[in-house]
Amino acid sequence: FYCINGGTIGGNTGSCTCTSCNAGYGGASCQTSGACSASTDSSKDGSDGNFYCINGGTIGGTSGACVCTSCNAGYEGDNCQTASSCTTSTDTSKDGSDGTFYCINGGTVSGTTGSCTCTSCNAGYEGDNCQTASSCTASTDNSRDGSDGSFYCINGGTVGGTTGSCVCTSCDTGYEGVSCQAEILCSTNQRVKDNACISCPAGTTNADGDDASGTDTACDDIICGVNEYVSGNACKACPPGTTNADGGDIASGDDTACDKMLCAADQHVVSNACVACDGNSNLAGDDASGGDTVCDGDLCASN
Repeated sequence: FYCINGGTIGGNTGSCTCTSCNAGYGGASCQTSGACSASTDSSKDGSDGNFYCINGGTIGGTSGACVCTSCNAGYEGDNCQTASSCTTSTDTSKDGSDGTFYCINGGTVSGTTGSCTCTSCNAGYEGDNCQTASSCTASTDNSRDGSDGSFYCINGGTVGGTTGSCVCTSCDTGYEGVSCQAEILCSTNQRVKDNACISCPAGTTNADGDDASGTDTACDDIICGVNEYVSGNACKACPPGTTNADGGDIASGDDTACDKMLCAADQHVVSNACVACDGNSNLAGDDASGGDTVCDGDLCASN
């Protein structure tokens, strides 16, 4: 009698049997492969009917031909031992632990379960998930707006920032803006000095719009009008009872003063103005900048 898979021969002629078959086998001749069973011993290869599934899975098959089915997501092979090739996912939470992976900014998924990466990210991005915006780089193409990490500074400047948020700093003198695209135009009462806008000197004025990228400019003198005087580099109205008939005082210069108004003969002062006497006489010279005065009575001639 022959025992196919080990075992000890027993019985009598015509009724021979095998006992103590090799592990995983049974039957009169130890000819029957037993169903495989799961083992936690990683060395178990199924030759004795015990089999280890490395990454999850359900044991199937019979001794000598054990297999694992329904492996954990992202694994395959008889023992679920093989990490599958990574596949693309639109789920932003997929980190490759189950073989599915999300590339944030384009790119091609590669690698195997647990070690997924993105290659060929969209221009201007890098990192395992294409998640990192690259540092911006300078371009001579004036259409480059930084969306791909390339940026054009129109009027000089140094490119900084990261993809999608590129900026230019240290623009050429007289220019500003994210791309150094804007001429610096001075505001009202400013002038250009050394390509910068500075305030006009006291007592001068200038309209807005001087271009800071050009040559130096100058402010115009403020000229006071009739009956105005200069005080603290500003034109002010003459005090009551005074006058500046010619005007023309320059506000950028020293302070000036208005002239006192002196009343003529037969006039007196009322509220800082010279008015005619009413039936009386008065000598000339009352000061209209002072208090009110009165006319005298008729004055007899000498002798």
